[in-house]
Amino acid sequence: MIEEMEQIRETVNTYLEAVTHKDWNKFQESWHSEARMNFVRDGEVHSVSRSFWKDWCENPLDPEEKRTSMITSIDVTGNIAAAKVVVLRETPIERMLLTDYLTLLQEDNNWLIISKSYTSSMV
Repeated sequence: MIEEMEQIRETVNTYLEAVTHKDWNKFQESWHSEARMNFVRDGEVHSVSRSFWKDWCENPLDPEEKRTSMITSIDVTGNIAAAKVVVLRETPIERMLLTDYLTLLQEDNNWLIISKSYTSSMV
């Protein structure tokens, strides 16, 4: 179980590096090819495929943006896991707290994110 927890933590940290540095290769390492991201915006549920991140990575980083991330929990049952991640995104004009719930599946002894649901709020 300890080895599985470390593998999951490594996958989630790879995802956090992908978000922090807009690194498409890191997304490909940590996200299953069939992965989806789900969120509510303006009262409507949206669901986007992993390819969303490829487009997102093509936009330049804001040099003044800072991100602080922390994995707050990991729960594992068999070949499925759930991780909760909190990210503080700061720019000179705003501070936003994002909370991600990531579902991971183990496939061929490799843990990959299969879905992400998130919410955000200004702090």
